[in-house]
Amino acid sequence: MKRKGLTEFEVFLLRNHIRQILGRVSHPQTNGKVEKLFDEFERKVKFFNSVEEWVNWYNVTRPHGALSLSTLCRAYYASMP
Repeated sequence: MKRKGLTEFEVFLLRNHIRQILGRVSHPQTNGKVEKLFDEFERKVKFFNSVEEWVNWYNVTRPHGALSLSTLCRAYYASMP
């Protein structure tokens, strides 16, 4: 339990209207998506000149099977009002 006020990170979240969602302890399904992201990163980053280049490939170029081979970027913008 915290004894002081908000942490710097919590203040950043509040100022940027970001809601932090914490995963349950000892519940592997909670972290499955993050684990998959890091797995993909570790396997593919060596083929790129920078992390930023990999991030662009991951979000803009790479087709995603669960999205009917659309990209994450296209799916995100398609979901916007």
